[in-house]
Amino acid sequence: MLKYFSVIALLFMGLSCQNKPTTYNKTSKTDSLTNKFQAIYDKGNFHGFDVSIVDNNQVFYQKAFGYADVESKKKYTLSTKHSTGSVSKTLIGISLLKAQELGKLKLDDPINKYLSFSVKNPYFPTTDITIRHLANHTSTIADTDFYDENSYSFRNNKHLNSKVPIKIESYFNPVQKSISLSEFMKKVIYTEEDTCCRETFIEAEPGSNFLYSNGGATLAAVVLERATGMSFIDFTKRYILEPLEMNASSWDENQTEATLYLNKDTVYAEYRNLDYPAGALVTNTTDLSKYLQELIKGYNGNSSLLSKNSYATLFNTPFIKEIAKQDFGDMNPFMNIKYDEGVFMGVAPKNFVGHTGSDPGIVTFLFFNSKTNCGFTFRTNRSIGAVYEETLNDLWSILKVLEEEVSEQE
Repeated sequence: MLKYFSVIALLFMGLSCQNKPTTYNKTSKTDSLTNKFQAIYDKGNFHGFDVSIVDNNQVFYQKAFGYADVESKKKYTLSTKHSTGSVSKTLIGISLLKAQELGKLKLDDPINKYLSFSVKNPYFPTTDITIRHLANHTSTIADTDFYDENSYSFRNNKHLNSKVPIKIESYFNPVQKSISLSEFMKKVIYTEEDTCCRETFIEAEPGSNFLYSNGGATLAAVVLERATGMSFIDFTKRYILEPLEMNASSWDENQTEATLYLNKDTVYAEYRNLDYPAGALVTNTTDLSKYLQELIKGYNGNSSLLSKNSYATLFNTPFIKEIAKQDFGDMNPFMNIKYDEGVFMGVAPKNFVGHTGSDPGIVTFLFFNSKTNCGFTFRTNRSIGAVYEETLNDLWSILKVLEEEVSEQE
């Protein structure tokens, strides 16, 4: 639950890129944005962050502020790599649709067609859980405390001799050998009696109820591996990262280049995600911007990764167009994201499409406006939550600037 709700449940939350003037990058505009973000950074609540504004063809603005590591004065730059949290799930969605195009699976297939162990909701044992149920968070699989407690482990033992304050969460497990995604999911979803644990499921029929599920996302990656005969890492590298020349991106947590902070003074120990497809894509803003541009192209039927029909499924384009007809007034779109309509893709008021991400010490936003074809990314190397009200308010301010920049002006 941490990867999603630590941002969404705690946040309260313009120029048209279709007709973006060639003078957008003139010094006065760039300076104006930089001054706004610099003023927010100067309040002292962020260690480092960066932002990017793009459309499908151009990068209009990119800027980094602060430090990747405060103690050593290492700058936070557009090239600084760290994980993106649940934005990673969007790669699961693209991978599933690519596998469907390759004839390896169908979204409406029962997941047990591919798994080496059977997964059924014990309250509705005769109802199949499908791949689509996993992809739109209606599988009824819940993220239990047991799941959270087993999702993270230390990458090393540096924290044992650290000279700086270290935050060690109760769910950070000792350094351990690698475990396959399939083994991990069986561990967290089964009881010792080799049956599905009732606590792992809500008492609702699969397909009927939305419940955001990191476990469901990881299980979708397991299905992909079984259906294609390729590891999730190799599949995403071949069909997403390499075609987009996202050369700085990987699923290797050891590639992280930023120190991650709980708050102003406390550093997180270096950790790894055992459920890495659900939240541990390591990348930088340069690559993340390329990825966002490809999503915008895909929404408009011009993608090199998937067919036009597959992208329509990824986003649930008819639903986006229906949402776009509604007047949401001053509502914060990023507090009202629906993840139960597309394929690991969120749809929000005011024409926004994308995903949020959160893990210990990181927050990420990746969204585009489906009306203007302009989008933004935001990354930071510290946790944000209701207990840190000043930082939360600063995040609202940054998102407001970005929202206005990528939205159509009246």
